[in-house]
Amino acid sequence: MIWKKKLRHKPCVCYVDNNATRDVSIAGKARTQPGLALVTELLQLEDEVGLNSWYARVPSASNIADGPSRKDTSSLTVKPVPKDLALLVMKKLLKKIETCG
Repeated sequence: MIWKKKLRHKPCVCYVDNNATRDVSIAGKARTQPGLALVTELLQLEDEVGLNSWYARVPSASNIADGPSRKDTSSLTVKPVPKDLALLVMKKLLKKIETCG
C-alpha cells in the first residue's frame, strides 16, 4: 500500500518466509476469516495497482526483511519508511479487516 504508486503496472516479486502465506497469496483464498480478509485486501490492491505479482518463499536467514523486523537496520542501503506512516497504513488495513467479521 505504501509503495503502490511506484509499483503501478509493474511486475513484483514478493518474498515471504512462510509457506502458508505464500500459498494463500498465490491461491487468492484462505480457510479462516482473518486470512480471507487479508487476501481479499491483497487482491484488491493488486487489481487497483495493476500489479503482476509473483510470490516466493525465502528462508529467514536469506530474508532481507528479517533483520529490520528485529530492529537491525545495519544491512539496509535505503532509508526505511517512517514508523508513523507504516503504523497509519497498518491501522487502516486492520480497520478494514475488522469490519469483515
